[in-house]
Amino acid sequence: MFYNLQEIFDMQEKLDSHIHSLHNVDYENTYKKRILAFLVEIGELANETRCFKYWSLKPSSDKKIVLEEYVDGIHFVVSLGIFLKYIDREKTEVFNCKKNISMTECFLDLYNSACNLYNNLNLMTYKHLLSRFLGLGEKLGYSYNEILSAYYAKNKINYQRQENNY
Repeated sequence: MFYNLQEIFDMQEKLDSHIHSLHNVDYENTYKKRILAFLVEIGELANETRCFKYWSLKPSSDKKIVLEEYVDGIHFVVSLGIFLKYIDREKTEVFNCKKNISMTECFLDLYNSACNLYNNLNLMTYKHLLSRFLGLGEKLGYSYNEILSAYYAKNKINYQRQENNY
């Protein structure tokens, strides 16, 4: 399966440019922070799914809350792709997180992929990470249209936050 991410990349590029001008930063001096931010967002997402909490009977957070956390990760992973000049935006492969792979294993694989990007900052490693993150969204049960709609909403909030000195 493939997604056309061109629109998300275009919107993220505009948001990044806005943030860069407001905070006098650029991709080069923030990419490590973006990788760490992405890792933090993965952790927040995992926490909302509760997939690793073997000691608890409490269910996952509401699907809408989990989607909001997932979309927070989209902002950072796409921003990293802009920095790395990822161009296959109209046909981005979605990793098939097979049914026999647990959600916990998907998250661990994603952490590993993000750390690999930190250690090997190149397009091949980035594509691997992006594909796996998109596959996690599918495993969580979200359609591309749901992800896109949630991205639009969060992108708007992110602009508002910048205007309010977030």
